[in-house]
Amino acid sequence: REYEVLRELEARGAPAVKASGLVTRSGDSSSVILTRYLTRSFQFRRLFMRLPEGERGYRDQLLDAMTGLLVELHRMGVFWGDCSLANTLLMRDGQRLQAFLVDGETSEIHEQLSAGQREADLEIAIENVAGDLADMAALNGKSMDEIDDDFEAALSLRDRYGRLWDVLHQDVTIEYDKRYLVDLRLQALHQLGYVVDEVILE
Repeated sequence: REYEVLRELEARGAPAVKASGLVTRSGDSSSVILTRYLTRSFQFRRLFMRLPEGERGYRDQLLDAMTGLLVELHRMGVFWGDCSLANTLLMRDGQRLQAFLVDGETSEIHEQLSAGQREADLEIAIENVAGDLADMAALNGKSMDEIDDDFEAALSLRDRYGRLWDVLHQDVTIEYDKRYLVDLRLQALHQLGYVVDEVILE
C-alpha cells in the first residue's frame, strides 16, 4: 500500500522520496520498499547536532519547510497521517530548507481534502513535531524553559500553515487602474518559494 502511495505521489509531482522497488517474500506478509537516494538530503537531527549555535533561526527554517511540505501535500489531496520531523528529509534550497516526505505508510490520497481532514493532519503534525523537538532538546541538555519554548514553536505550525494556505488560495480582486498589484502578488508568491508559470486574468 505504501509503495502505491509513493508511486502516486511521484506521479503528482509531490515533494516525496521516489519508490524504485518492492521486495516481497511468498508466505510472508511483510515487505521492504526501496526508494531512490535523495542526493544532498539530511535528517533534522543533523541540523541541530552540527549547528547548535543560532539554533532558533534554523528551527524557524525547519518549521517553515515542514509547513510548506504539509500545505503542498494537502493541495494535492494527500492526507499524510503521520507528519513528523522523523519522517522527513531536508535539503538546502538557497537560503531556505525544503522538506520531503519519507514515510507514507499512513498516507491516503484523495481528489481533494476536506477542511476537517486538513485540520486533523495539522493536529497530528503539531503533536509529532513538538515531540521531536522535545527529544532533541533533552538530547542537547536543555532546561525546561527552553523545552517549553520548543513546544510553543511547534504550536506555531498552525499559524504558519494558515498564513501560507490563505496566501495560496485567496481570491484577489484588482481594479483596472491598479494592475501593478498583479506584480506585487507574484512577488509575494516568489518570496514564499513558489514559481508562477501562468497568470489568468478574468
